[in-house]
Amino acid sequence: MSDWGGFSDAELRHLRSGGDANPTSAKPKSTASKSSKKALAAKKTSKPKPAKKLPEEALFPTSTSSNAAKKETKEEIQVHKIDTSSKEDEVPDFIEEEVVEQKKKMDIVEVEKAQREMEEKNKRRRAALSQEILSRQKKAALESKMLATIQEELVKLDNLLNADVAVLRDQIDTACFEFSEANRRFQTAEKEYVDSKFDLQKKTETKDSLTEHLMNLIQANEERKQKKLEELTFKLSMDPEIVAKREAEAAEKLKLEEEAKQKAIAEARKKAAEEAENAKEADAIAEIKEETTSTSSPAPQEISREQTPEQDLSEPVADTQSS
Repeated sequence: MSDWGGFSDAELRHLRSGGDANPTSAKPKSTASKSSKKALAAKKTSKPKPAKKLPEEALFPTSTSSNAAKKETKEEIQVHKIDTSSKEDEVPDFIEEEVVEQKKKMDIVEVEKAQREMEEKNKRRRAALSQEILSRQKKAALESKMLATIQEELVKLDNLLNADVAVLRDQIDTACFEFSEANRRFQTAEKEYVDSKFDLQKKTETKDSLTEHLMNLIQANEERKQKKLEELTFKLSMDPEIVAKREAEAAEKLKLEEEAKQKAIAEARKKAAEEAENAKEADAIAEIKEETTSTSSPAPQEISREQTPEQDLSEPVADTQSS
């Protein structure tokens, strides 16, 4: 042991580089995980640890005494312990750096992968959006085209309706004019019919009254003839004085009868004139009412027509009396 000249440079490098891997592998996984977490902070803050220097007595040879040898052996053991402890300290640093680098690489790969996935997703989304936009544009174009066709059809229907309405309005105007003309003719014909009916009634009553008057005249003439014959036969059988007296009485009686007849005729004529004036006034009132109103009102005419037959009847009576 006296001839040991210390650790060589290769041995020191070997010791510094890590040497055995057993002590590091014997550590639990928990320390590795904890050291990996501390690596990032240690990398920025901590500086590389300086290699521990061996004592000068270990590097240079000493005396051949036993005490020196014992000291050297003790120092060697201490140095070995220090080296092993330094190995234990240095190996986790290298492992932590590798783990950090691997994690960095893994993080970079994951980030790149996530970026690629996001790009793919964005591409797919853009493609879907563009496809959706195209489909909606096509749909909007079809809808606009359909709306244009519907608008054209509605315009055509409106034009047809306007044409039909114009034709119907012309026909309605023509029908209204024809209706007014027909109504006017109907009112005229109705008035003429009413007038003709009253005229017919008047003429019928006049004819009946004249016929009755004729029958009365014939009967009165026969009665007078019979009476005259009776008087003649009676005169032939009586005295001339009595006959003359009776003739004078008969002449006075006839005179009185003629005066009464003349008075009756005058009264009848006066009454007929009054009735004619009343009838004229009623006709004028009826004409004014017909002009003011659209419908005909034959009530006043009926009243006047009812009055005129009495006048017509009174005239034949006056004629018979005069005859």
